[in-house]
Amino acid sequence: SDLKMWINGLDSVTLNSAQLSCASLEMILNVADTLMMHSLSIDISYDDVMGILRSLNALCQAASCSSIKSDRIESIISQYAALVRKNLFPGQKNVNNIFDDFRSSTT
Repeated sequence: SDLKMWINGLDSVTLNSAQLSCASLEMILNVADTLMMHSLSIDISYDDVMGILRSLNALCQAASCSSIKSDRIESIISQYAALVRKNLFPGQKNVNNIFDDFRSSTT
C-alpha cells in the first residue's frame, strides 16, 4: 500500500541519525505522527509500521534539539500501542519492542 511505501521511505531516510539536522528532525516527527495516525484508521499490521518506531529511535539518537518534544514522541509510541492492541487476539503474547532510547510493551 501507499502507506507502507511512505513508512519504508521514512525508515530509509533516518538510517544514519548523525546526518539529521534539527530542521529534519522536526519534519521526521511530523511525518511519523501523520503516518501513525493514518495507520490507526486502516487495516494494517503493527509489524508494517515498525519503520516509524525505527525512525523515532534515530530521531532520539540524533543530536539533541530543543525543539523536539519528548511528549510528541511518547504520543506516537502510544498510538503504536493502540494499533498493537487493535491487532492482538485474546490470549496472544505481549508485543515488546526494545530500542536504544525507548521501549514499548503492549498486552
